[in-house]
Amino acid sequence: MVFSRSSNSPVDDGRRVRVFPAPLLWLRSPVRRRIPCDRTAFSLVELLAVMAVVALLAASSSHLVRHMGQSGAVTKAGRDLSGVFEAAKAYAMAHNTKVWVVLQQHGDDLTVSVGAEPSDGGEADLVALQKPQTYRNIRVVDLGEMGNRPSSPVATRVDLVDGEEVRFRYNRRGELAGEQMPAARVIEIGLQYRIGEMSPEPDNYAAIHMPRLGGSIQIHRP
Repeated sequence: MVFSRSSNSPVDDGRRVRVFPAPLLWLRSPVRRRIPCDRTAFSLVELLAVMAVVALLAASSSHLVRHMGQSGAVTKAGRDLSGVFEAAKAYAMAHNTKVWVVLQQHGDDLTVSVGAEPSDGGEADLVALQKPQTYRNIRVVDLGEMGNRPSSPVATRVDLVDGEEVRFRYNRRGELAGEQMPAARVIEIGLQYRIGEMSPEPDNYAAIHMPRLGGSIQIHRP
């Protein structure tokens, strides 16, 4: 039996049967096997547990980021203010003049201005040496009254309330003096991050110690 060329029907001619397979169509359309899957969807309890864990992680990370931002603000204000006093001292000695550094408290914001004595020797209109800098949520506080360290027991401490200002002067010899301040070897300026009357981080403060006669300015952080 053979297959005729015109059709796929067998023809019995008495000879040995030879079967020619049809075109291999199965190569073009392979059989798709269904793979059994034992996985099931998450239950509602599992989804709620995952959401709770994510919420806790987000809350803890936001607190950490806020703390780092507040701590960085105090550190930056302390370093900038220390640099301002160092620059004012150097300018006074280099130009044989007097230089004033003025701190003004406006609510929770601290503004720092620097001015030099005019050529005629008057103090009414100082010559500004730089643009006033404002530090948001930075208050000048008396660290000694707050019981915080590293407040110096021998320093003259500065405390400002809203609307007040304090002036510091460097003379031609680089000696520091504060207006209406008792004589002391060191003047201490305490900086703290504040929002309103309450500080979100009570230990987030810096103490700037400025010697009156020579020496370098030191910044202390808890």
